[in-house]
Amino acid sequence: MNGYALSFYDEELNLFGYPQKYKDIELHPIKIKDVKIQKIFYKLFTQPKHIYRDYDILKMSYLKFMIIFLREEKDVYGKEVQKELARFFLYITHQETSVLWDDDLNFSIKIGNSVFTENDFDNIREILLEQNGTSIEYINEFDPTLEKNLAFINRDYRDLTFDDQVALFSAMLHRTIPEVGDSTIYQMIVELDKLVTLKNYGIYAIQPTKDSDIQHFIYHTSKKGRYDSLLIDKSKFMKDSGFEDNPMII
Repeated sequence: MNGYALSFYDEELNLFGYPQKYKDIELHPIKIKDVKIQKIFYKLFTQPKHIYRDYDILKMSYLKFMIIFLREEKDVYGKEVQKELARFFLYITHQETSVLWDDDLNFSIKIGNSVFTENDFDNIREILLEQNGTSIEYINEFDPTLEKNLAFINRDYRDLTFDDQVALFSAMLHRTIPEVGDSTIYQMIVELDKLVTLKNYGIYAIQPTKDSDIQHFIYHTSKKGRYDSLLIDKSKFMKDSGFEDNPMII
């Protein structure tokens, strides 16, 4: 997340489902039960703009990119994208939202009585990504070749749907699906990660040691890279291989 957006962001709010705040607006997290809002979020906010090799696209703001390039071909003026955007912001801000632009195609977004620039929108997007279980870094790591390799590595789990995740989440908490519906996406992601680790630890029933590969269930949750399961961390490789203690081997 860029430094300016980070100055508004409070990570601890996510755990309890409280809204983030950017300037004078509150940004409420997405709940598990609000599937249609989730679909808009993933469709509009998680596209890897950097994969386009056109300089004009790379330098434009995400708001402009969204209106111009994420529309259907028949939607010449991006009106459907604007409708989806308005619906999404009504949900997360509880205020009416509209997209504005001038003759030079400088876009802005009006939320309630406040108008936000294209740069503001980029900051809001980064906050929303973090608040809902992903990040701008994760999006920008997207690589078409590595994505194919990742799909192959995860081939045994590729049929795991969102419904499956919610059902697993509710089962592990010993609650019904309607009871977990008010949890946020962020809460489900964090809790599932901890619960699965705890279950795995219990299954292996191994007392962890310094060199153990079994993840202890008491650990600090840190951000995971998009391709962590594919790419080897250099420092970890050096340590595990013994090269760190014997640099002359290399």
